[in-house]
Amino acid sequence: MTGDRLHPHLFVTADSRFAEVLCGVEFLGPLTRTRAQQLHALHRNHPPDDCLVRLASLTRLAADDEPTRTQNHRPA
Repeated sequence: MTGDRLHPHLFVTADSRFAEVLCGVEFLGPLTRTRAQQLHALHRNHPPDDCLVRLASLTRLAADDEPTRTQNHRPA
């Protein structure tokens, strides 16, 4: 996908219909957890290497699952 894309950067808002039907778009603004779940469901059968929307949604959902450093860090 990345080598044969006509327009290397196509930016859309995360809540747009384009994000639901196109794989090769990047997001202009933040991606909420709810929208990431919706987009992940719509793009679930696409390989993350070929679908920027699925990759972004997986990244956003994984970020919520990681504990923050402040939660695990105790000052000395």
